[in-house]
Amino acid sequence: MNAILKVIYRGVKVRVIVDADMAFATGSQVRKLEKQGVPVRWMKSTSLMHHKFFLVDVLCEPPSRAIPLLATGSLNWTAQAMNGNWEGVTVTSEKDLIAPYREEFERLWVQFKPIVPHSPQYTNVARQASNRN
Repeated sequence: MNAILKVIYRGVKVRVIVDADMAFATGSQVRKLEKQGVPVRWMKSTSLMHHKFFLVDVLCEPPSRAIPLLATGSLNWTAQAMNGNWEGVTVTSEKDLIAPYREEFERLWVQFKPIVPHSPQYTNVARQASNRN
């Protein structure tokens, strides 16, 4: 989380997509990112947001030479998964492998909606999460 905040403070653009339940799960850092101005999109659904990937454009000089990176695998982005689980993650810069992930992210970005604090949906999901925790 600290690494993400550091790049945000340096002006790197970050966008996040989660399912609504994960935004309020115990230990979730999603709301912290949202409070830092990171655009976060979510959806309350019976379907689980089970994608586990992130995309990075490593900036270079000139900017037209940016190197795209994809990390994907079984890793849940939680402290437990990173410190205590057996996980598999693949990192690649192969553009042909990255393209479908970028397309999926952009498709979901349109489909999912911004988090609106204190909206009825926000309040409802937060209440349900606190009852579970």
